[in-house]
Amino acid sequence: MRKIFLVLVCLSQFACNADLASNPNSNSNIQVYINDGSKQCVGGGLRVKQTAEKLSKDGVKVISSSCGLINGMMVIAQCGASTLNINVHTIAESDLNKALQLGFKPLADLKDGMITTDCPAQKPIKGAEASF
Repeated sequence: MRKIFLVLVCLSQFACNADLASNPNSNSNIQVYINDGSKQCVGGGLRVKQTAEKLSKDGVKVISSSCGLINGMMVIAQCGASTLNINVHTIAESDLNKALQLGFKPLADLKDGMITTDCPAQKPIKGAEASF
């Protein structure tokens, strides 16, 4: 019985190590975010595609993208005031410094995280377009 137990323990250790070896980049990605610049009652702001293109243009490979709201924060409820809408991108951890220089921040810095939302199909509003 003892031998069977030892064999099972050894096999489970091998399986875990084999999984790590087959996917060495499993922990080398990081999520970054940037406020989309939209305004209450007005909308506008940057689409997630625009912020992904900004990263790509500056040499940061975007693995995936999503939209969300900063959780645990409040903003003044007033037309024209900022929103908590953010664009989130998964990038290689090695590209973090480039993303930081472009104004992105690590998602892990948000104390209460974020709430994932559908990305809005924004139509630019005349005079309310945002850009980098």
